[in-house]
Amino acid sequence: YNLRNNIINMKKSHQSKNLLSELDLDVLRLVDKQNRSVSDVEEKLNINPLSAKRHVRRLNQLKLIKRETIKKTNRADLSVTQYGKELLKLFDKIL
Repeated sequence: YNLRNNIINMKKSHQSKNLLSELDLDVLRLVDKQNRSVSDVEEKLNINPLSAKRHVRRLNQLKLIKRETIKKTNRADLSVTQYGKELLKLFDKIL
C-alpha cells in the first residue's frame, strides 16, 4: 500500500514538472532577449543560484532553451530554441 502511494505521488510530481511556472517564463523571456549565462539569470531575476540552475535545467530538459558549454570554463551560454520562441509567441497571444 505505501509503495503504491509513493509511486502514484512520484508520477504526480513528475507530471507537474512538465508545467511551466511564471519564473520559468521569466527565464525564457530573459534568455530570448539576449543569450545569457545561468549567473546572468540569477542576477537579472534576483533569484538564488540553486533556483536559477533548477529552472534552467527544467527548460533545457523541455527543449525550450539550449545550453552550450564554453570550453575551458565552467560556464554555459543559454539560448532559446525555436520551440521555445514559438511557445513564447503563444503565451504572448494568450496573455
